[in-house]
Amino acid sequence: MTRIRLLQIIPTLDQGGAEKQMSLLACGLSPNDFDVSVCALTRGGPYAQLLADHNIPLTLLGKRWKFDPFAARRLLKHIRQEQPDIVHTWIFAANSFGRWAAKKAGVPVIVAGERCVDPWKSWWHFAIDRKLAGWSQCIATNSSGVRDFYVNQGIPHDK
Repeated sequence: MTRIRLLQIIPTLDQGGAEKQMSLLACGLSPNDFDVSVCALTRGGPYAQLLADHNIPLTLLGKRWKFDPFAARRLLKHIRQEQPDIVHTWIFAANSFGRWAAKKAGVPVIVAGERCVDPWKSWWHFAIDRKLAGWSQCIATNSSGVRDFYVNQGIPHDK
């Protein structure tokens, strides 16, 4: 039986809710069924040790700016090297960079994660979310409130 290659992409491994959820998921998946790796766009953090304790490879890209074309290229190269079956991105920066790179690399399944209502987002953030939703097989949320918020911003309910 072939294990599913899953690459999880998140902005950082800082001590936050999305970072904790991603780390627990990465560590909780059966190693008999999944070959999990993690890529943090900007930096590591407290959850890096948990991943190391579970022998989950971690790549740090060193993203420096909100729009960092060099980090985007490094991510694309990393995805092409990893050849994941699934890319699962977490929160806006990783959702944006990760879905773009996964689509360009030809990853067959792209899953985005939205963890909270984001009133800070402007019209162009939502335009990016809507465009990239079309490249995603699904968008995982952690509550009906988050789901409803994104549906109200034009993300298809069936995603």
